Amino acid sequence: LNYYKKGGKDGEVKEGGIIDLSEVLVVKRLTSRDPPLHKNNCLGLMAPSKSYYFQCENSKDLIEWVDAITVTIARASEVKQAIAVGSLNCQSGLGTNAGHAGHLTPRQRSQNPEEEEEEEELQEEE
Repeated sequence: LNYYKKGGKDGEVKEGGIIDLSEVLVVKRLTSRDPPLHKNNCLGLMAPSKSYYFQCENSKDLIEWVDAITVTIARASEVKQAIAVGSLNCQSGLGTNAGHAGHLTPRQRSQNPEEEEEEEELQEEE
């Protein structure tokens, strides 16, 4: 995951670095229970070597980023595991998406209708 930082007095955007999502152990929406790191619409990516904190413009973007990063990590992990055991199966969708797992945008959603229904139910409850 490439990230960028606003820097300097002029607010110029500069390259911040690259996060290896295979090292991320926790993807978390930060709450008021997470001071002093909490700000509105923040998420944290925690890895053994370093933690990263990001602020989204609104709660919808926050949810989409957390979902996209979580899905990307899960898919990459599934592909790694399938390669390790020699059972990469194109029917699972991993074979066709494996090369693009790291290129999800926050607006992309699951192709699984059951997951979409669960997500809609969760949003209605909120």
